Amino acid sequence: MSSKDLENGHREPLLQPPDAPLPAATLTLVQVEHWSRPAARLLYSSLSNVGLSGFFGLVTAFGLRTLGQSVAIALVLLFIAVQVLAYYGFVNFQWRAVSSAMARRLDLNSDGRFDLQDVGVALRRIALW
Repeated sequence: MSSKDLENGHREPLLQPPDAPLPAATLTLVQVEHWSRPAARLLYSSLSNVGLSGFFGLVTAFGLRTLGQSVAIALVLLFIAVQVLAYYGFVNFQWRAVSSAMARRLDLNSDGRFDLQDVGVALRRIALW
């Protein structure tokens, strides 16, 4: 390309000469049909076998998600209600008694405190359950 061509606004692509063949990665319609039909058959056969069980799985997952969200919202609302009652003096918690009862319950290795070793004992019990 000469400088006159550039002055006239004629530009060629920088990466590919004008008469270069198409790259090897370009697929033709025949090549697409060659691999798409077996892929479609494989996808159809695997999805048709899932069918009803997949549908029941989706329905179950949706139901559990909805139920879990509802339970979480109910627990948060209960916690807020208890905190409001405690704020206005209708409910009084004995936090030292709650703390000592929880520490006794969570102290799995009986060393008198809840620590990382207790978490390890709990994980081992869950793994062996």
